[in-house]
Amino acid sequence: MTISPISPSFSPAPITPVRGTEATAASGAAGTGIVGQFGQMLEGVSASLEQSDQLTKQLATGDLTDIHQLTAAAAKAELGTQMTVAFRDRAVESFQQIMAMQI
Repeated sequence: MTISPISPSFSPAPITPVRGTEATAASGAAGTGIVGQFGQMLEGVSASLEQSDQLTKQLATGDLTDIHQLTAAAAKAELGTQMTVAFRDRAVESFQQIMAMQI
């Protein structure tokens, strides 16, 4: 008795990367993909934290004349930090779900 192999009923298509998700940061170019956008977001959050720190120092030394600037900068920095942490948590959760998938 001979057993013949099962022939596939379809031919699988090759896997190609989705446009816009290439890791261009590794080449040093500021890309428009997800890696480039995340890098730009982190730079913006870092800049807002630096501005908030600078205004806090000005308040401590008595050089700050408008307290509203500090309040707005601190709120912007806090919101940016919260969004970054939420994005990181979501990415870690997604990675863990992918790793838990059975093949």
